[in-house]
Amino acid sequence: MGTATTTRPVSAAQVGFINSLIEQRELSEEIWAAVVEVQSGEMTTRQASALIDVLKSLPYKAKAGAVAEDDLAEEAGIYEVDGVVFQIKANRSKTNLYAMKLVGTEYVYVGAIYKAKIKKTDRITVDRAIELSGLIGQCIRCSRVLTAEKSVRQAMGPVCVKKI
Repeated sequence: MGTATTTRPVSAAQVGFINSLIEQRELSEEIWAAVVEVQSGEMTTRQASALIDVLKSLPYKAKAGAVAEDDLAEEAGIYEVDGVVFQIKANRSKTNLYAMKLVGTEYVYVGAIYKAKIKKTDRITVDRAIELSGLIGQCIRCSRVLTAEKSVRQAMGPVCVKKI
């Protein structure tokens, strides 16, 4: 005995999910053709499920104001974004970078948040580093209290000046 297969039209939930995916993903022209078919109501639930799988595999649209990957900071150093100072450091095994945020006179771990936020152009200059060191009363790079007379005058130790 054979069983009859029935085709059901696309459900409202599927249409809603497809529409939300359309807003989030980069679409090609051929995908747009399938979307038009859904919106005309001519698609079955099975076809809609296949379209959902395709849409989920597509890359997300770039967020407004997002930093292009090529412009992101990718080396250790001191960076300033909207008045907030970050120190990007390598982990002990030198396999990954993480960020510390300057809060008062100490750096606080913030993890990988910098990856989507800090650009190469946000790296501070030596003059800005010296200015910040003078404000907090210690080296902006290593957070050490400056004791040598020359280091106090220039608001930064000789090793850190070279690394900024």
